[in-house]
Amino acid sequence: MLTDVDHERSGGILPTRQVTAFPGESILRSTMPGNTSYRPLVDYPRITRSDGMGDRSAWGRRWYCRCGFTLIEMMAAIAIMVILFGAITSVIMLGSKAVDDGRSPTSRIVRTGNALDEMKSDLAYALVITEATTTSIAVSVADRDNDGDTEKIRYSWTGTAGDPLVREYNEGTAQTVATDVKSFAIKYDRIITEGLGDPVPNESGETNLLAIAEVANSAQYSVTRDAWIADCFMPDLPDGTISWRINRVYIKASSDGQTNGASRIAIVPYDGGSSLSTDVLSQKAIPEASLNDFLSWYEVDFSKEVELDEDKGACIGLAGTGANTAMVLECGNENPQMNNSKLFTSEDKGKSWSEYGSSSFPLFVFGTLITEGDPEIVDVYNIPNITISLRSGDDPNTQVEAGVALLNVPEILR
Repeated sequence: MLTDVDHERSGGILPTRQVTAFPGESILRSTMPGNTSYRPLVDYPRITRSDGMGDRSAWGRRWYCRCGFTLIEMMAAIAIMVILFGAITSVIMLGSKAVDDGRSPTSRIVRTGNALDEMKSDLAYALVITEATTTSIAVSVADRDNDGDTEKIRYSWTGTAGDPLVREYNEGTAQTVATDVKSFAIKYDRIITEGLGDPVPNESGETNLLAIAEVANSAQYSVTRDAWIADCFMPDLPDGTISWRINRVYIKASSDGQTNGASRIAIVPYDGGSSLSTDVLSQKAIPEASLNDFLSWYEVDFSKEVELDEDKGACIGLAGTGANTAMVLECGNENPQMNNSKLFTSEDKGKSWSEYGSSSFPLFVFGTLITEGDPEIVDVYNIPNITISLRSGDDPNTQVEAGVALLNVPEILR
């Protein structure tokens, strides 16, 4: 037991009291209320100097701090933290579930309803319907941008589950109206009446469109790879003709005594001028081996492949396709003279053409005439109402159905 505890370490501020200590130790204990900390002091042994200065003692003190938590305190703290973190996690999870992620049936129904509202606002004012199927509808509505033209609106779904319902405005880029569409259908209420359709064209029997049986003051003309020839004519058509067709062409030609040449016969449009079009309407090959070695009629069948408007004529052109002479024609003055026919020749593979005035080669052209007939009686469909059903997502309970009254009772154009 030590007595006379020196509390100089505390600077004389903290009151101290003596407590029991191990031998050689003094313990300075604070007597402040609530303070139970211990500050043990260890006295080192006396140190004697040997330098003749006399004995002087020096005392040192070593401090020990016994601070921290017990194991029970640590375990209790950890248990409390686990409970708190669990409670916080539960609150966060419950809060996240309370926020709508857009996949709930209610959200899908709301979005589907919005899509149908947009469709209703467009379709209700349709002037005409240009497309009407179970998965698509296209309408024209009144001018919306003050350009004087009607606007075109189209809604469509591909029919593949999961594809979107899209909207096209004036044939622009398709915009998604509803995503993940599982079903989409349009039903039409129809009012059927009889109306007049387009006139039904009438086609005549085969008639002679051009006839040049023979020529006067004739001379032979050899068709080669460079030397081409064409007879152009404007047919004499009766009133009411809207178009005409070429069925068969006859030319009077022969081989040059060989059978190794080849040519082609082509039909191009003609406007009555002094130049030839490069727009080939139809062409056929003529092997020289198929020609006689004397002038004779050769038939080429076009089987109504060529149809021209009533104000257009046609050129029957012949051109060689090989290195050798392809055929020989008899050219001369028309007999009798025809005012609707002109002969053209080219010496540079059709790059430029020269007119031969009233000359021609023996040629027959047969075809048919198309005239406008009476209007066809057709059924006219007007739509007063449509019903649209739409489902987005797999839940069948999210399907929404809406009826649309078409105020103009538009006609379906076909």
